Amino acid sequence: RALFIFIIVWEAPAMIVTLYCQNILLGLGRVVEYNLVDIVTTVVMLLGTAALVLWAGLGVMGAVLASLISVAAGGAAALLLVSRRASIRPRLDGAIARDLLSYGLKGHAGEIFYIFFNRLDVIMISHFLTIQAVGFYSVAQNAQMLWYVALSISTVLFQKVSSSSFEEANIASSIACRNTLFITAVMALFFMAGSYIFIPILFGKVSSPSIMPLWALLPGMIFYSVSSVLCSYLFGRGRRLIYTYACVSTLAVSLALNYALIPRLGIMGASIANSISYFIFMAILGANYLKISGNSLAGTLIIQRGDFAYYSGTIGKIRAFLADLRVFKTA
Repeated sequence: RALFIFIIVWEAPAMIVTLYCQNILLGLGRVVEYNLVDIVTTVVMLLGTAALVLWAGLGVMGAVLASLISVAAGGAAALLLVSRRASIRPRLDGAIARDLLSYGLKGHAGEIFYIFFNRLDVIMISHFLTIQAVGFYSVAQNAQMLWYVALSISTVLFQKVSSSSFEEANIASSIACRNTLFITAVMALFFMAGSYIFIPILFGKVSSPSIMPLWALLPGMIFYSVSSVLCSYLFGRGRRLIYTYACVSTLAVSLALNYALIPRLGIMGASIANSISYFIFMAILGANYLKISGNSLAGTLIIQRGDFAYYSGTIGKIRAFLADLRVFKTA
């Protein structure tokens, strides 16, 4: 056990280096290289797990070692990619350190409160209900897959906002926000329609009680997707304290709602509390966003006719890529 802890602890420095280097790449607008680091880490993790757990038969120790190796490989890839853009000379710069601490501490408390808020529903279900109920709710939480599109957009948006003028940031954020809402809402409809089919197939017929709670979670996932885009704008403008205030307020609301609804409605109550809480979170962030940016509510949330040009352009690029791929295979 002590050896496991020793190995895992050594992952932390490598993960910090990787994260810092990835953010440097993102700040430089090197989005492809930013994603390449994640790809390297994932591939090495898969190969390492197969080699050490399945082939070498090392069991848990093999999985721990594979995790350490993958994190180290990701860190090495990140350092290599950054070194191609700038020279790396480790030294302490007091002014930069003060700026980093000032910026980071404003949102650090918010991150802590958000972790509690994000885990509160499961904690309270395990307190009021049974382990079986926790399992059903965990299946329903697959609705969180809706987040992935929003997280990708918000990652790129942060770099855009932080490096653009005030006017450019406002335009880019409103486009990102309303299109994220549109895409996530469409995906939610497919989730709702397909849940009756895919949940029993993937998790067995016994998991059917998860379907209705999943439906109740979907609005919350949509609200969170919009919130992640709003956070990127606020972070890019240096307004991290707003995020902290929103997390504290939402945690209080979520605690009250879960306490009131879970004993009465079970996991359905937790799902409803989750969606209402994420709406409050989005509303707080959105009110501050509109105040700072000066954008209108309609322009921020309602898809516009001109936005569909982005989709047609993307589809055209995909078709061209597939056509080139077919030509390459034929050759």
